Amino acid sequence: MTTYSQPGIFNVLDPEYGMLPGSSVDPSDNQAALQNAINAAIAAGGGTVLIPSEYEGVSGYNIVGPINIGVEGNAAPASVRIVGTAQDTGSATPLLLVTSTVAGSPYNGDLFSVYTSVSAEDDIGGTTFENLNITYFPGASVPSGGTAAAIHVVNGQNVRIDNTVILNAPQGVFFDDTLQCSLFRCTIYNAATPGTALTLGSGVSNVAKETYVAGCTFLNYEPGDEQGIAVQINSVDQLRMQNVRLQGYQQGIVITPGASAGGDAYNLHFGNVSCYTTSTTDLAGAALLIQPYSPQGVARVTFDNCEFSQGQGKTGTTYIGPGVLIDPVTGGGVIDQIRFVETHSFLWPGAGMQITGGSNIQALGGYYSCNGSASEFGEVTSAGIVITGATTGVRITGAACNNSVYILGENQFISGSGPAPATQEYGIYVSGSASGTPGAIRVADCDLTGNLNNGLVVTGAVGTPANVFVHHCDLTGYTGSSQAPVSVTTPVSNLQITDCPGYNDQATIVSTTAPLSGTAFNGSSFGYYGPVTFCVTAGPEGVISEIAIKGTSTRLTAGTFALAPGLVTASYAAITYTTGIEPLPFAMVGQ
Repeated sequence: MTTYSQPGIFNVLDPEYGMLPGSSVDPSDNQAALQNAINAAIAAGGGTVLIPSEYEGVSGYNIVGPINIGVEGNAAPASVRIVGTAQDTGSATPLLLVTSTVAGSPYNGDLFSVYTSVSAEDDIGGTTFENLNITYFPGASVPSGGTAAAIHVVNGQNVRIDNTVILNAPQGVFFDDTLQCSLFRCTIYNAATPGTALTLGSGVSNVAKETYVAGCTFLNYEPGDEQGIAVQINSVDQLRMQNVRLQGYQQGIVITPGASAGGDAYNLHFGNVSCYTTSTTDLAGAALLIQPYSPQGVARVTFDNCEFSQGQGKTGTTYIGPGVLIDPVTGGGVIDQIRFVETHSFLWPGAGMQITGGSNIQALGGYYSCNGSASEFGEVTSAGIVITGATTGVRITGAACNNSVYILGENQFISGSGPAPATQEYGIYVSGSASGTPGAIRVADCDLTGNLNNGLVVTGAVGTPANVFVHHCDLTGYTGSSQAPVSVTTPVSNLQITDCPGYNDQATIVSTTAPLSGTAFNGSSFGYYGPVTFCVTAGPEGVISEIAIKGTSTRLTAGTFALAPGLVTASYAAITYTTGIEPLPFAMVGQ
C-alpha cells in the first residue's frame, strides 16, 4: 500500500482518504475523502492537506459540497492549509470540478465552509487555500436562496486565499463575520452565472473586519453575460483593496449596508483599483455605488488612483446613469467622509460622478471627462461631476472635468486609438432636488474647459444652492450665448467665483443701468458672481445725495468703487439719488 503523506502533510491520495481524479469517480466519494483529510489535519492540531495535480490527461477531481473546516464546542483552533500543486492555477485544467452543493445551515450551498460555533475568542484561525483551481460544471446543481460560495468563511479568523482561481461559482468568496482574512493573487471568473465575486459582511453581528485584498482579478466577460456584482460590501470595518481589476460585471463595487441586512461600512481604502462595468440595464450599471439604507451608514472611505469606466471592447450597453453614484437619498442612510484621490471616471452615459447627498465628500485631482453620451435621455445630466440634493462640505480640487480623454486600443467609442468623442455638456453641475439643496461646496484649481455648453452650472430651478465657492478654475474657451463659461439660474445664495480665467479676466460689462435709488446691490444683483467695480456720477440736473458701502456713507457723490462677491447682505453698495433729464450714468465691470 503506497502512502504519500508525511508528518504534518495529509495527502488526499493516501488510501486512508482515497481521493481520486478522473471523470468517472463519484464526486461524493471525493467529498468524503477530502473531508476526512481535513478532519485528520484538524485533529492533529493543524497541517497541510495536499491535493496533487500531476496526472496526464486527467481533468481534475470531481467533487460536491459542502467541505467543512471548523471546530465546535470547546475544541482548540487548528491551522490548516489546503494546497494544490498545480503550477498554473489559471490553466484550462481545473483541479476541483464542482458538480453540486447542498443547502443547510450554516453551509447554504457552499463548497468550502470555514465555520465555528465556539465563542469569538476561540475562532478558528490560520486556514489557507493555496494554488487551487475550483471550477463549477456548467449546470452544476446549486440550491437557490443560499450563499452558494466557493469559499465561505463564517465566524473565522486569519483565513488566507492565495493564488487560487474560482470559475463559474454563484459567489466566489464570502467573508462573513470574519477577522483578518485576506485574498491574494486570485482570479474569480463568473462567465456562466450572474454571480458575485466577493461579498463582505451580512449584518450588524456579521461584520467583515480587517480584510485585505490584493493583486486580484474579478471577471465576467462573456458576450451577453453583463450581470452580477464584482464586490458587494454590506457590513465592513477596515478593508484594504490594492491592485485589483474588476471587469465585465453589471455593477462593480456596491456598498449598500442595510439594503438586505444591518451593519455599517467604514474605514475602507481602495488603491489602484480598475473597474470596467458593462450593463444592459438602464438604471443599474455604476462602477461604484455607495447607497446605505437607514439607519446604516458609510464613512471614512478613500479611493486612491482608481479608474472607473465602461467595459472596454463591449458594445450594446443600455445603462444611462453615472459611473460613480454617491446616494444617501434612495435608502435614507448616512454618507460621510468619502475621498477620491487622482481617480478617473470617464466615458459614462451619465455623469462621471453624481452626488445626491452626504457630507465631507472630496475629489482631489483625477479626470471626470467625456461623459454624458446618453444625454439625449431627458433625465441624464451630462457632466463631469453632478451635485444634487442635500450635500455639505463637498470639496473638488484640481480635477479635470472636460472633454479630453485619449483612448488606446479596442473600445466601443471609436475605431482604433484617438481622442474620445466630445459628449460632455457641463464640467460641474450643481442643482437642488426634491430631497434638498446643496451647500458648502468648494471648487478650486479645476480644468473646466472644452465642455459643449458650460464649464460651471449652478441652478436654483429646484431649491436654492447655497455657499458655493469657485476659485482659480480654468473657464477659458467658451464663446457665444449658448457656450458661456458659467450658467446660473436663480435663486442661488452666496455663489462666489474668483480668479477664474475665462470669467474673471474678461472685463465683462455687467450693467450700465443704475440700481434703484437706495437699493442695496452687488454683482450678483446683476447676474455676475465675481468681484466687480462700478463707476457712478450725477447726470445733467441729477443729484446723488449718498454713496454708501456696507451701510457706511463714503461722503462722495461720484467715483469708482469695488465690491467683493457674495451675499448682498455681506458686500454691497447703495446709491441714493434723483435723476435729471437723463438716466444716472452708471457702469459695472466684472473682475
